[in-house]
Amino acid sequence: MLASLLVIATLAASPTVVSIETLDGQHIAGTLTALNDKMLAIETDKGRREIAVTTVARIVSSKVESPKFTKPSVWLLLSDGSRNTATSILIDGDHADIRLTNGQSLRLPRRQIQHVRLKNQSETIAREWQKILQTKSDADLLVIRKQGKIDFLEGVVGDIDSTHVKFTFDGDVIPVKLDKVEGVIYHRRAVEETPEAAATFHSTDGSQLPAVNWQLNAQGVISLETPLGMKIALPVAAVLRIDLTAGKLAFLSDLQPTATKWTPYIGGGDELPLLEVMYRPRNDSAMDGGPLRLGGREYSKGLAIHSRTLLTYDLRTKYRRFEAIAGIDDRMRGRGHVELVITGDGRRIYKETIQGKDKPRSLNLDIANVRRLEILVDYGKDLDIADHLNLIDARVIK
Repeated sequence: MLASLLVIATLAASPTVVSIETLDGQHIAGTLTALNDKMLAIETDKGRREIAVTTVARIVSSKVESPKFTKPSVWLLLSDGSRNTATSILIDGDHADIRLTNGQSLRLPRRQIQHVRLKNQSETIAREWQKILQTKSDADLLVIRKQGKIDFLEGVVGDIDSTHVKFTFDGDVIPVKLDKVEGVIYHRRAVEETPEAAATFHSTDGSQLPAVNWQLNAQGVISLETPLGMKIALPVAAVLRIDLTAGKLAFLSDLQPTATKWTPYIGGGDELPLLEVMYRPRNDSAMDGGPLRLGGREYSKGLAIHSRTLLTYDLRTKYRRFEAIAGIDDRMRGRGHVELVITGDGRRIYKETIQGKDKPRSLNLDIANVRRLEILVDYGKDLDIADHLNLIDARVIK
């Protein structure tokens, strides 16, 4: 544990410069001086500011130090969504002992582990691993790598020590050498009740840690508790970003619309299914598949919608505001002409003409008590030519 504290103290030595994005779209830059699950404080060029965590969407570090953690050789996903990187794992009976890359040791019930990966992966192997993770099975899966490929066996995964995995296959207990094992995927058990995470901490070692509470101390170390009750010490200098949107907002590009209807300006018939695929709305990318571009900037979140498209979302009256930045994608070079109509439960709350030559416009709409939100991108005056509307950072806020 002393080694762990020395690593953390080294990483936490310098001040942390951050950019804070609030739920109402403000961006505030400064040096982080205080942080807990209720408030944060930063020193800006205009002085100290204290900000309630309930108003913050995310905190992004502007300068992250090179990680000094031990190189990971174990990657774990836990039942509360925690993604931990580690240097070793030992499973004996119902418990797992884990050594994290920062030197901290954890002991947790084996039932809280969803899967363990034991090897670095190429892009090809990673895609195959993801496919295996989606396999429906009533058994545990032992994933083996052989001659540059991976495959799996169904059975019961037992103890894991430093050299072998005990695996029961067709009634026989087989000690499988660890160097042959890509990973183990445990049978999906009933998920235990856990508190809802209020934040997710993304670290330079690849960890993604949901947290129910956290506190930054004077030494620059964040003590956080996960929904499963794990207590982890994380140097603030190794934090890439903190996502605080959980339970506060939802991006429309992360939601599944209850209905999507595209209507061609001309044509239809046999070619309609192919055209529907071509002109379907895009999540987090432009209509051509590249990044969303608007007003000379590129964006990572948002919707790209071609005329004439109607999107319907069931919000179940959980949200009070709808926000977005609307405009025709920069690639259209000033062309494009659409009517954007937004309704809530059949009541029109927004209608504007948007042209390619217009500057991006910000939408901030009252949707309190709205259950069914409809977004219509209708034809304008130029048929459907260049009608590539972007709704940047389209989101609903509680």
